[in-house]
Amino acid sequence: MAITVEQRTSIIELVVGMFGAAPGASVLSDLVAAYEAGQSLKQIAANLANTNEFKGIFPTFLTNAEFATKVVNQLVGTEVVQAEKDAAVTELTAMLNGGASRSSVFVDAIAGVTSVASTVTTAKATADGTASAGSTFTLTTGLANAFNRCISTLTQPAFA
Repeated sequence: MAITVEQRTSIIELVVGMFGAAPGASVLSDLVAAYEAGQSLKQIAANLANTNEFKGIFPTFLTNAEFATKVVNQLVGTEVVQAEKDAAVTELTAMLNGGASRSSVFVDAIAGVTSVASTVTTAKATADGTASAGSTFTLTTGLANAFNRCISTLTQPAFA
């Protein structure tokens, strides 16, 4: 099955959300191949969450509340008022405390930010702009930076 632009954009948004960096051409190719082979976005996120790069950003020793706070801050930064950020942290923490995996919560949080309406439109615009920049970087330049080499090396066996 050929991937659609929307599906590819979701993969790029996932990587940008989880790592704060564009995936690069070689990593995106591997992730698209995994998606085309039948892995869901949540399965791809689970594989990425097992990398040392992800664990360096989101160490496993973080409590669920600390992890949720860090996710919200990474996804919306200062673009959302604190009360809304607190509500998001509370919701993500509850999901984690209920047994959801960190990678699954990340996918849901990214989907939430990219689909929101009125109150956090600035954060959505920021997220869209970041994902767009990631797409432009990955699709038009195809550069392979150190991040790409590290992620590719660590994730390659997971997608084989």
